[in-house]
Amino acid sequence: MRKLKKKWLSRALACALAVALTAGTAVMTPVADIVGTNITAHASENIIAQGSYWKLTDNDGNYKLTFFGTIPTHEAINAEAREIYYASASAGAASPAELIKASWVFATNYVTEVTTEEGAKTSADVSSLFEGFGKVTSMDLSNLDTSNATDMYCMFYNCSSLTSLNLSGWDTSNVENMKLMFGCCPNLKTIIVGNGWNTGKVTNSDRMFDSCTSLVGGQGTTLYSLPTYTLDKTYARIDGGTSAPGYLTQSPIIAQGSYWKVTDEDFDGNYKLTIFGTTPNTGGKAFMPPWYDYGNNITEVYAEKGAKTSADAS
Repeated sequence: MRKLKKKWLSRALACALAVALTAGTAVMTPVADIVGTNITAHASENIIAQGSYWKLTDNDGNYKLTFFGTIPTHEAINAEAREIYYASASAGAASPAELIKASWVFATNYVTEVTTEEGAKTSADVSSLFEGFGKVTSMDLSNLDTSNATDMYCMFYNCSSLTSLNLSGWDTSNVENMKLMFGCCPNLKTIIVGNGWNTGKVTNSDRMFDSCTSLVGGQGTTLYSLPTYTLDKTYARIDGGTSAPGYLTQSPIIAQGSYWKVTDEDFDGNYKLTIFGTTPNTGGKAFMPPWYDYGNNITEVYAEKGAKTSADAS
């Protein structure tokens, strides 16, 4: 259960336990296995709880937490959780089942998937937002708008089973605090970021990658392959190999919209256009496709299963 009052001691003990249970060496995870892994809600999913910016669904016994709209600040989320807990306890109904129905905060031990809907955005303080999701192995949060975020302290702390993160759409240009952001994620192998990733304003990145012993950058850089064991933001950048090492992996997505995306999967300048969902109705008018500027580099066009045109696709 997510702690309402977090202390460094409890974090240190949890981290030590997670690391002790982790075995094996770092293995690079193919970018293609992570990008685009957001799973659309299935018909068999049942909403078991929801709030103004979240919903918890049960898909054959697997809990999925989805964020949408504007996510409140860390302080507001915790204040609400405390109020719910004490009110429920006073009523004699502070069971996990009852608490989960009231707030997602109490469901972290049960959730196996976390995702965000298109248009979801954060407030300034998103510290500890994804902390403690111990059963989640992969998160695709690429469509989360983080342009307002300034504090990402412990954002993914103690996600002990997490192996991959897709943050390719994130804008971190206003973030000032990344302390322990990925701390105590001993199984985390791949963090994908895009052009919006920026640590220029970060003033506190102490132990940002603490205990990330499995982490591998896109060109093979690890915490142990560098002359100095460095855990702060120094190498919180896209891995450029021995000349510019980093712990992160470049996203293959060049540009994307609601029904299309252009990718450079081999990073060789040859782009792939993928169509999904439903294309817009052009109304018989001259239509300049949104991928027009990338046309000279597009060497492959692909339509995903389920993609379809509108009545007028001229």
